Amino acid sequence: MYIEKGPEDFEIVQQDSDGCAELTWSGFWVMGEDYDSIDVYARVLLENSGEEVIAYTCCERLADKWSVTMRIPAGGLYKLETGLCVNDNPVKSWNIMGDMRHFFGVGDVFVLAGQSNSAGFGLGVVQDEPVLGVHALKLNDRWQIASHPLGDGTDAKHIESLSVCNLGHSPYIHFGKILYQHLNYPIGLIPTSRGGASLGAWNPAEDGDLYRNMLDITQNLTNGYKAVVWYQGCTEGQRKDAWRYGERFQNMVECWRKDSGYPELPFFTTQLNRYLREADTETDQSWGMVQEAQRLAPYSIPYCFILPSSDIPMSDTIHNSSMGCMMLGERLAYQVLYHLYQLGKTFTSTDLTKVEQMAEDSINLEFGGSMDSLETFDVPASELDIIVRDCKGCVELCDYKVRGGSIVLYLKREISGLCTISCGSRKKTSGMIPVDRRTYMPVLSFYEVPVMPKKGECI
Repeated sequence: MYIEKGPEDFEIVQQDSDGCAELTWSGFWVMGEDYDSIDVYARVLLENSGEEVIAYTCCERLADKWSVTMRIPAGGLYKLETGLCVNDNPVKSWNIMGDMRHFFGVGDVFVLAGQSNSAGFGLGVVQDEPVLGVHALKLNDRWQIASHPLGDGTDAKHIESLSVCNLGHSPYIHFGKILYQHLNYPIGLIPTSRGGASLGAWNPAEDGDLYRNMLDITQNLTNGYKAVVWYQGCTEGQRKDAWRYGERFQNMVECWRKDSGYPELPFFTTQLNRYLREADTETDQSWGMVQEAQRLAPYSIPYCFILPSSDIPMSDTIHNSSMGCMMLGERLAYQVLYHLYQLGKTFTSTDLTKVEQMAEDSINLEFGGSMDSLETFDVPASELDIIVRDCKGCVELCDYKVRGGSIVLYLKREISGLCTISCGSRKKTSGMIPVDRRTYMPVLSFYEVPVMPKKGECI
């Protein structure tokens, strides 16, 4: 008895809204001798104990072809056992053995998309061992236990996702293991990222080669996927059209949701970290524009979420280190647990919500999110990574005060004309970015946010 189609070894199938998945296997059978009667049976057992989950089920037959559909609950890992029952033998454990499938499960599946910090270029030694229950669909179209690098090019069929050099660590195995631990069912990872990829490679309104590659990979998933995990923007952060990042990203999301058939498909995104090469004013502006577009995306795109990464350690000038990937994977897991599953404490990014001039030489910044209060570790004002500009240029800070979720800035001179404020938005930022004392994540970087004038005044 042979299996031709159906979930494979190590495959993780997306559960439906009822916490199950309807799985179908089919194939053919061959007998070398005659029997009075032949029936085809299949059952599902837990891989680790042999406990029966779906009892012996008689398969549909047409000549020498067979198929069976089973509704399997979220969980696993499972094994499928098939066999031929001859001459109405009542002891099904004595069926003639057929093909089997091992270590498959029903859980949640996440598509991993973006460029190098999503593909995984992290270097350094960390303990992040592969585990049964967190599996990946590799670029060779085979499910395996997830291991680094997720973008392994061995026997790759989806060459569009191949990066030029050997990859390293990514955030997502650690991410998957935390979800598995809390949800108690398996997690599937679908790597589709590529190092150096521009947003144009993901936007179907432009080149869109990685977008089409993603569709090609995901169209063969047994039951779709849960959400998209996105980390991209370094390329646009060095281009003159950085100001268009927001509209281009939103177009990609809208197309993705339409083409996937999931109008509320969640997107979990990461704001750009630093770029440790020297930058001129123009490239600093481009970096800040992309970060600002990423910060604002959740306000205009439903079911879009953002995490900061400005404090993540790096292993070269632009890539997060292995330890940094572990930090980011953990943040991402707790954000997903909170927003998708309503598990754990409030875990959202802390973001600037209001900027208002208080006096001629002071500005009040208000922040919202999962915040308890803000922490700046008592650094002097000159070491805060906050830039105030007006029509006369940069306005230096002389002091500041943290008041719960607010920061009052005191300036060395009066504000003149239109004024903007930025924080953590330079490529090679090195100053202190305020930290949320609940999550100990930095606030989201922001770029040239207009300062509201004092009440009763206009500019």
